[in-house]
Amino acid sequence: MKTSTKTSVKRSTKTSLKTSIKSCPNCKANLFADLDFCYECMQPTVVALGALPLLSSSSTTDERVICIKVAVEDDFSYEARLQREEGALLSVGSAQDNAIVIPQPQVSAHQLDIFFSQGYLWAEEKGATSLVQLDGVPLDGMRSLQPGACLELCGARLNLV
Repeated sequence: MKTSTKTSVKRSTKTSLKTSIKSCPNCKANLFADLDFCYECMQPTVVALGALPLLSSSSTTDERVICIKVAVEDDFSYEARLQREEGALLSVGSAQDNAIVIPQPQVSAHQLDIFFSQGYLWAEEKGATSLVQLDGVPLDGMRSLQPGACLELCGARLNLV
């Protein structure tokens, strides 16, 4: 009877390990499911609705896609892509459910939205404190973004390509 108890414990452990593994969307490495960054390619593994997969280095020439280069201090950088379609959205903040996560304690859970509406790309500050700067000027409310615009937030830079 003791032997069967040990066998069932081993089986349940193997089952729980299989369910806690995921694959990196960028490099396809195996990761624990609770990781938000891949230790193989150092890219975020969280992608929000409306965003295309995060890419490491290739720029886009597709006019239907907006490319935003993200650099968080000197720690890591990547590109996020957004479809040029009504309602497409990239959320920015410290919470893990954002498309772009800024791991700084000063950043609100949902600090900034970058979205496509009425044929233009927009940025809207959502945080409790105004931390976002657009081309060196504090972002108040909602502003349209032009090619080459730079959003800065607690050591993170988001450049519109």
